[in-house]
Amino acid sequence: MVTFYTAVGRYELRNGSSGQYPIVISKRKEYILSIQEMILWSSLMWNIHTGSELCKIFYQKEYDAHVLGDAEFEDYLIRLERRGLIVSGCGYTAVEALYMLVSKLYVIPLSESLLTKLGAFLHLTFRRKVPFSVTREIFSLPKLNPDEKRLLSLARQANLTTEELIRCVDNRAKDIST
Repeated sequence: MVTFYTAVGRYELRNGSSGQYPIVISKRKEYILSIQEMILWSSLMWNIHTGSELCKIFYQKEYDAHVLGDAEFEDYLIRLERRGLIVSGCGYTAVEALYMLVSKLYVIPLSESLLTKLGAFLHLTFRRKVPFSVTREIFSLPKLNPDEKRLLSLARQANLTTEELIRCVDNRAKDIST
């Protein structure tokens, strides 16, 4: 059996009475993580790993940060899975495991306000002195093919899992609002 893991949720840095602290937000719930949990969760953010790969990464990062924990890797992994901050997919082949992993995940298109983009653009260009050609490239919209445009349109209409999006694309659906 092959098992793949990935992290879900969004990282934020909050200001509190005793200073800043990190949180992870998933399904409208806020979670404060221990240092070891944050090492494990952040190792999977935007990544997919097998258990053995993740174990090696975790122990190396824990060692590098000089923050050895009391529990074992598996304990942290189970705790994060139970809280819904790490998800897994199992299968007899890597393809099956990958499909089982991503089929449960939701695709949520990101959208930023024009004011946020403009502020970030000006900050990079004038305060950080990033060349205009570079910042223009960073903030230019990617060219999407018709399938990608339809997929984004479907994802904006409703919260859909990857599996549901695949079915909509296979059935050539364009409007699922009803």
